[in-house]
Amino acid sequence: MAAEPVIVEAVRTPIGRRGGALANLHPAYLLGETYRELLGRTGIQADCVEQIVGGTVTHAGEQSMNPARTAWLTVGLPYETAATTVDCQCGSSQQASHMVANMVAAGVIDVGISCGVEAMSRVPLGSGSKHGPGKPWPDEWNVDLPNQFEAAERIARKRGLTRERVDALGLLSSSGRPPPGRRSASSGKRTPSRSRPPRTSRRPGRACGGSSTGTRGCATPRWRRSPG
Repeated sequence: MAAEPVIVEAVRTPIGRRGGALANLHPAYLLGETYRELLGRTGIQADCVEQIVGGTVTHAGEQSMNPARTAWLTVGLPYETAATTVDCQCGSSQQASHMVANMVAAGVIDVGISCGVEAMSRVPLGSGSKHGPGKPWPDEWNVDLPNQFEAAERIARKRGLTRERVDALGLLSSSGRPPPGRRSASSGKRTPSRSRPPRTSRRPGRACGGSSTGTRGCATPRWRRSPG
């Protein structure tokens, strides 16, 4: 029988303004301190985490390479934990969650973290394609692939979504109140932020200091197997 994925905790930082209080934090600290807060809330030992999958839209500069792993190691968490960063554009973190859940269901892992990070004051949107070499699409590219704004307009027209309905949903979401008949899954999930990164020791794999901070969304699934 397939294992049943279960999310046991979720943590995120506040969403800051461009150039605001979080702008002086490297993305590795934003995400890394969220890992530590998450582990602290769940009581799960760091060396029990078998796989991390993180989503990042803009892979450039401070968010290049494998930021999910960079953040994990930056705050002194175990070197042995595997980590992968995926790019599904604006659905990157959601895709990361699906991938962790699928690994659990397949019996590949028992404990994993899905997460995401974007520090847009430091790594502006589009940075990953501006500096070359070359450009993302070949010269003969003729695929109808609209930007997210045009895509949203098309979806609204196709689904009959009005501005009033979308605004009402946005207000409900930002208020933290769940729709009628549903229990909020986000209550108490924010973690405080700090505008200065924690000091780290010069020894690899160790870190000291640190109030909690993090990224927009991070979930640690802990799993139970289906009976059978």
